[in-house]
Order: sequence, then C-alpha cells, then structure tokens
Amino acid sequence: MLTADRGLGRLALAALLFGATPSVAAGQLAVPAPAFLQPAMTEAAACSLTDEARREVWVRVMESRRMDPRTAKSTLRALEDSLTVEASARHRDVLVQYDLALVIGARAELEDGSELVRTAETLDRQAHAVLALDPQHAGAQHLLGRLHASVLRMNGVKRFVATRILGGDRLAGASWDDVRVWFEWAAEKDPCVPDHHYELANLYYEQGERREAWRHLDHLIAVTGSRELYADILRKGEDLARELASAGNP
Repeated sequence: MLTADRGLGRLALAALLFGATPSVAAGQLAVPAPAFLQPAMTEAAACSLTDEARREVWVRVMESRRMDPRTAKSTLRALEDSLTVEASARHRDVLVQYDLALVIGARAELEDGSELVRTAETLDRQAHAVLALDPQHAGAQHLLGRLHASVLRMNGVKRFVATRILGGDRLAGASWDDVRVWFEWAAEKDPCVPDHHYELANLYYEQGERREAWRHLDHLIAVTGSRELYADILRKGEDLARELASAGNP
C-alpha cells in the first residue's frame, strides 16, 4: 500500500483515497480523517480567514472561473475597462495596478489567436508595472510565471507565430529559469493561494522533480480546504495527483 513515508504526497493521496471533492476537501472528508491530516486542516482553516481580507476584484475573478467562457469573457472585459480608468488615475497604487493585472490575466486564459497575443503583451506590461512599485509582489510574479510558462509550452511554430509574426516581442525572452523563480517566490510569499502551489507542482512534474511536485500538491489540498472559490484549482490538482500516482514512486 502507498504510504506517506514513501514520499507519495500524503494529502494528495488522502484526497484521492478518501474521495475528496471540491465541496468535500481535505478539511471536510466524508470519513474520519487520518491523524496526519490534522495539521493540514489547521493550515486550511487559517488560510480560509485570509479570503476575507482579499479585495472584491479577487473574488470576482475567482467567481468568473465558474462561468461559461462567453459570460466570463464579457464580465472580465467590463471589469478591465473600469479598472483601466482607475489605474490611470492611481498609477502609484499597487493594489489597483494588481487588480488590473489580475483581470487581464484571467481574460488571457480565455482568448485565442491575435487577441490572445495582444492580451498577453498587455498582461506582461501590467505585471511589470506592479513589480516596479513592489518588486516582491507575489501575485504579479505568479502572473508572469504563468504567462511565460504558457509561451514556453507552445510548440516551435506556435511560439514563432506568437512572438514574431503577431508581434509578441515581450514574450520572446521567456525562460524556464525565470518561470521557476517567479512560481517559487509566489508560493513562498503567499502560501494561502492554491494556484501558486498548483503551478509550481505542475512545473516540478514537467521537470521530473516528482517529490517536489507532491510536496506542493500537499500544500494545495491543505490550503484549499472547503473554499468553494478554489474548486476549479482543486480539481486540477487532483488530476495532477493522479498523473503522478500513475507514474509510480518518485
């Protein structure tokens, strides 16, 4: 039987073995939780309190991930238009600048073709604008990591079209070293955001570092708890856990 001391991600495996779902996650298992899960439940409960302190835009972006793509895109465009005006008037306000970057990042995931490239370029500029005000901003670093990772995951032809023909010059210098630094910084500085742990776990998995991938899946499931805002990222984490499990021990 697979056990925690064999390095297979105790919480990720527990979520699978005990049938955790987005509404019944590590903190609300349908059966009594193993003793080793108790510290993780405490961690999840502590993180759930931080959602109250996050801004309205954060919540609206998270909620847009549950919408159908057409509705989500329309919602995000309207929000982006409003925030663009506000950000222009408050160009030294880190919170407003990040709100705008967050919305652009969410919309970038829904676009394609030349509009995707334009949105990606805008996101790159906006995330760097946040970092110019706060060089240690975890959210902006996460957005840059996700953006540049998506460019690097394109095949050679698509990347050439995106960065050369369609004018995505800012994306041409993407590197895995930068992506790793951005994701690791985000996960360390804002550990209560499940997305940070998912992207880092996925990166480690792709680079053959399965023990580290399991470690961040542990954190993802622990901090998600029963928070419905993150149901989508929990599903993605569970899918990645299954891939890791099928690949055998690290």
